[in-house]
Amino acid sequence: MIVPLSNSLLFDPRTMMEVFLPLFLAHLLGDFVFQTERMSYRKAHTILWLIPHAAIVGCLTWLFCWQKRGGMEVAIVVFITHLVFDSVKARLPGNPLRWYLLDQAGHLAVLWFCAYWMVRHYNIISMPLAEYIPLDIQLILCAYLSVFRPITFGLGLFLKPWMGEVAKVNGEDAASPLTGLSRSGLWIGNLERLIALSCVLADQYLVIGAFIIAKSVLRIGDVSRPDQRKRADYIIIGTFASAGSAIVIGLLARWIMENWLVGHAMAI
Repeated sequence: MIVPLSNSLLFDPRTMMEVFLPLFLAHLLGDFVFQTERMSYRKAHTILWLIPHAAIVGCLTWLFCWQKRGGMEVAIVVFITHLVFDSVKARLPGNPLRWYLLDQAGHLAVLWFCAYWMVRHYNIISMPLAEYIPLDIQLILCAYLSVFRPITFGLGLFLKPWMGEVAKVNGEDAASPLTGLSRSGLWIGNLERLIALSCVLADQYLVIGAFIIAKSVLRIGDVSRPDQRKRADYIIIGTFASAGSAIVIGLLARWIMENWLVGHAMAI
């Protein structure tokens, strides 16, 4: 017989994070790390690619819920919701950034509900992953994974409306409006967010400012010409959006760690 949890344990933030973080980590791995660009493109056009993608996320969720009551049910819910959300998102007209953000918000809401359901109905207070990776390290892993492919994809959609303008001025391909090394923008952005997030977690905010200034100095020769005003605006917007997103994620991770993980002892 399942004994209901006390109210203090049911709504304890640390308990919720004990269950939610492994589910979120499985989502990040399945939806971004193990999803190739080819799969991301083709799943929008055929269910034959969408089903394997949803199955990967569902299997990772089940793996992270290994031998926990409700784990199979949660994995099935994650699988079905990924099928529905991604299928609907691919067919919606209009601004793709809006649908991408709503899609990710929907996945997070489902995961939070599943974590709440496991805590309430099955008295789950920890997940198997905690035996190998401490909870605070899980949180940091989620933060670092979030600033790479999820933010990279979102920033690409955010900057896309300006790519054509910059390409027209420079006489370049609209898909790659800034000349440079192959995929250099991707690596610069990833390193930029890696440094910004690390500085926030280490409480070294001055380093972020120094890094942005250094990047501006290195770029000044490329954007100082009057005919490159649009290119300069593009770089500035991209830099602040990239670093800003990493700072927000870092601040959120620190707040959760200080107020929900450290500030709340698990009541048993």
